[in-house]
Amino acid sequence: MKNQGSELLPRALWPVDWRRLQRAALPTLGDLLLALIYALFVRISMGAALRGDSGALMLAVQELSIVLLVLTRRRAHVTVAGDSPPAVLAWCGTILPLVLRPFGLAPAPLAMVGSVTQLVGGLLVLLATLRLGRSFGIVAANRGIQTGGPYRVVRHPIYAAYVLAFGGFVLAHPAPINVAILATWLVVQVLRVRAEERLLMRDTRYELYARQVRYRLIPGWW
Repeated sequence: MKNQGSELLPRALWPVDWRRLQRAALPTLGDLLLALIYALFVRISMGAALRGDSGALMLAVQELSIVLLVLTRRRAHVTVAGDSPPAVLAWCGTILPLVLRPFGLAPAPLAMVGSVTQLVGGLLVLLATLRLGRSFGIVAANRGIQTGGPYRVVRHPIYAAYVLAFGGFVLAHPAPINVAILATWLVVQVLRVRAEERLLMRDTRYELYARQVRYRLIPGWW
């Protein structure tokens, strides 16, 4: 016997397409992996904060916000292939800072400068990340063009703020291995920005935005 209720309300008139809603709402395997990586960031930052590194606490808050945003982010309109060079750069740029370690604090003045720089960088990362909101992602993609707030100053404010945050960490913990990791990460980030912009420049709105905001990471320089 047929369900009479379904005859009274044809499928075309159902108010909600539950399958489509489920596909849009559930995080993908990539989202879950990304959330796990940033959960590791939170763990490392909290460990450093408990050892007296006050700047790491702000990073932990920011990284926790990313975990939440990743699990609710928008699907991309355009993105690069998961095994493409830009995707590899993106993952390297994300994972490299996990290798940084708090090997002994620098002398007091340098450690203080490093901690303050890290704190400021972490705060700026948090503000820029919240401004980007559900458009946040790792691999180059177009989830909508953001132009407000810190995006009026540079085109990639999250990366710019991370330069301060991780640079401050290395100032406070200036072990040779940390310096080498930071230098490698900076090269990767520059290449990553260039790869992202090649994709975003396909959007005329971003092309117009890039003409209005000239600098990518550092105002007055690049």
